[in-house]
Amino acid sequence: NSADYQGGGIYIENNGNANISGNTTFIGNSARFSEGGGIYVGSKANLNISGNTQFIDNGAYDGGGVYAEFNSNMTISGSNTFIGNSVIRGYYVAGRGGGVCIRSNSNTAFSGNTTFITNVAGKAGGGVYVGSSSKVSIHGNTTFDGNSAGDGGGMYIESSINISGNTTFVGNSARNNPKKYGPYGNPDKLNLAKWNGGGVYAESNSKVNISGNTKFLGNSAKRQGGGVFAVNSNVSISGDTIFVGNSATDGGGVCVEFNSTVNIQRNAVVYSWINVIISGNTTFIGNTARIRGGGVLTVDSTVNISGYSTFVGNSATDGGGVYAEFNYTARNAALYSWTNVIISGNTTFIDNSARGRGGGMYASSDSTVNISGNTTFIGNSVSRVG
Repeated sequence: NSADYQGGGIYIENNGNANISGNTTFIGNSARFSEGGGIYVGSKANLNISGNTQFIDNGAYDGGGVYAEFNSNMTISGSNTFIGNSVIRGYYVAGRGGGVCIRSNSNTAFSGNTTFITNVAGKAGGGVYVGSSSKVSIHGNTTFDGNSAGDGGGMYIESSINISGNTTFVGNSARNNPKKYGPYGNPDKLNLAKWNGGGVYAESNSKVNISGNTKFLGNSAKRQGGGVFAVNSNVSISGDTIFVGNSATDGGGVCVEFNSTVNIQRNAVVYSWINVIISGNTTFIGNTARIRGGGVLTVDSTVNISGYSTFVGNSATDGGGVYAEFNYTARNAALYSWTNVIISGNTTFIDNSARGRGGGMYASSDSTVNISGNTTFIGNSVSRVG
C-alpha cells in the first residue's frame, strides 16, 4: 500500500482512536512525500498496539514504520518487531525515526519484547527518534540491532526516556552508509549530519535513564561516541552495564559534551566536556578510538572513577584507556589528561595501548591527578611516548 502523504498503511485522524491486536504485519507500505510509512498517528490521537506486530520494509520521509504526531499517545505491548524500515528525504539530509518517529509533547510506552533491526534514517534515529518535551518508556526485553543513521544509529533523543529491563544495542552505527538507503534517498546529498552516537544520541536538555542489564556491543560512530553520545543532557546508566568493542574517532564507548552529566555504573567508554561520575562495577573492554580516548575521553571536565573499575585492551592514538583534556579527573592505565582526575577504589588497567601518548595514563601540564585505593597497571603500552 502507498500514499503520497501521511499513512501508507493506516492513517489515524487528529483526536482519533485506534486499537490493533492479534497478529498484525505491515510490509512494504510507503508514504512517499510525508510521514508514517506503516502508520500515521495524528495530533492528540491515541494508538494501542498489542499482540504480535511486525513492521517490515516500510518507508517514508519521517517515521518509516510509525509516525506519532505532536501531542499524541501510543502504547505498544507484546512482541513487536521493526525490520528494515527507512526514512530518507530525496535531495537533502532529513529523515527521522527509521523504525518509529515520536514528535514533540507526545507520550509513548513500549513493553514486552521489542526489536529494532536494520532500520535506517538519513538524519537522526535509525531505530527510534524522540522529539522534544516527549516522554517515552521502554520496558522488557529490547534490542537495537544493526540500525543506522546520520546521528543516533539506535536512538536519537531530545527529551525524556526511561529504559529498563534487558536492553542490548549491538552493531548500530552513525555514519550514513549509502548502501542501505535504497530508493528513499540520494546518498550523495547526505552530508550534513554530525555522525555521532552509534548506539544512542542524547541532545537538547534530554534526560536518559537506562537501568537493568544493558549491553553496548560493537556500535560505531564516524566521529564521536561509538556507544553513547550526549550533549547538553543528563544520562544515567545503572545496573549491570557492559561496553564491549565499540568504536569512534573520539570516545569509543561514550562521548559527553557541553553541560552534560553522565552517571555510569558498571562498564563504558566516555568522551566528555562536562562532569563524569563512574561508580560501581565498571568494565571497558576492547573499545577503540582512532584519535582520542579508547576507553574514556573527557574534555573540560572533572571525572571521578570509583568502585571496581577495569580497563582491558582499549586503544587509541592518545589515551588508550582514558583521554582527559582541560580540568579532568580520571584513574588508571590509558589516561590522556589536560584536566583534573580523581581515581579511587579498586582499579585495574590491563593491556591498554596508545600509538602516540599515554598507553596507561597521560596527564598533560596544568592537570591534576589523584590516585588512591588499590590501583594496578599491567601490560599497558605505548609506541611513542609515555
